[in-house]
Amino acid sequence: MALMTMIARVIDGLPLVGTMQDDEQSGRSILEYQNQAKMLFRKLGSHSPARCSIETGPYLFHYLIENDVCYLVMCDKMYSKRLAFNYLEDLAQEFYKNHGRRVNSVTRPYAFIEFDIYIQKARKQLTDRRRNINTINTQLQDVQRIMCCNFRCRILMMCCNGERYYRNLIRKLRTYLLCRRNTKKTQHI
Repeated sequence: MALMTMIARVIDGLPLVGTMQDDEQSGRSILEYQNQAKMLFRKLGSHSPARCSIETGPYLFHYLIENDVCYLVMCDKMYSKRLAFNYLEDLAQEFYKNHGRRVNSVTRPYAFIEFDIYIQKARKQLTDRRRNINTINTQLQDVQRIMCCNFRCRILMMCCNGERYYRNLIRKLRTYLLCRRNTKKTQHI
C-alpha cells in the first residue's frame, strides 16, 4: 500500500507535490520518512539511477526519475515492486501531461498541490487493483483445492475400482483353475 507519495524536481530537490495516507497512529513516523524523502531528493542528480528502491526501516522508497522530476512512493516491504513502479509511471505520465512545461519555472515548494487529487484517485485505483488481485488469488486457491480434492477422489475411485477388478480377476482365476482341475480329473477317469 502506498503510505506516502511525493514528487520533486531533481535539479534542486524542490518538493512539487506531497501526500500521505491519513493514519493518526503512524502520523509522526510518516513525517520522519517524509524528511528522509526530502533529503533523498536533495541528493539526487543526473548521475542517479532512473529507477530505484531504497530500504528505510519497515518500508521501501521506490522512486522513478523522468524528465528531471522524481516520483517517489513509500510502501510496505511486502508490497509488489511491479505495482509500485506501475503507479509511479502512471503519476509521471499524468504529471508531465498537466504540469511538465511549468516544472522549471516554479520557485515555491508544493506549487502543484492540486495534483494531489489525481494522486488520491490513482492510489485508490492501486488499492482496488490490489484487492482485485487478492480476490483472484483467493479464487484460484479455491479452484486448486477443489481440483486437488477431485484428483484425490478419482485416485481413490481408481484404487477401489482396481481393488474390485483385482478381486474379480482372482475370483475368475480361481473358477478357471477349479474348472481346469475338474476337467483333468474327469479326463483321467
